[in-house]
Amino acid sequence: MGFVLQEETYKLVFDGSLEGLEVTTRSASTEDWLRISEMAGVLRDFPPAPEDVAKLRQLFETFADALVGWNLERSPGKKVPATVKGVLSLDPKFVARVILAWMDAVAGTTSAEDIEATLPVELD
Repeated sequence: MGFVLQEETYKLVFDGSLEGLEVTTRSASTEDWLRISEMAGVLRDFPPAPEDVAKLRQLFETFADALVGWNLERSPGKKVPATVKGVLSLDPKFVARVILAWMDAVAGTTSAEDIEATLPVELD
């Protein structure tokens, strides 16, 4: 019997203007991570060039596929679903900040104080 690789998940905890936001994500495949890494510059330089808009949409959709859950609400009691539709309904600069934090977590470039890696994750 072979080794079974367990899927890694991350709990992103934010501070500053996003203090209180908690986002739980799955890791990315190497293929997805390489593809989204190509777009990291676009995320840091809003607004995107017209030729990058389709790639940016792909990036948002890839992130949404890795999104396990979050405590995000549009207003008290009105949760934003952790789905592609939910992600695409949000302000793009906000989504970019969350995606960059996720990318840092997957790449292992975030400090342990900012992220908790768990195997497996339990949601409330």
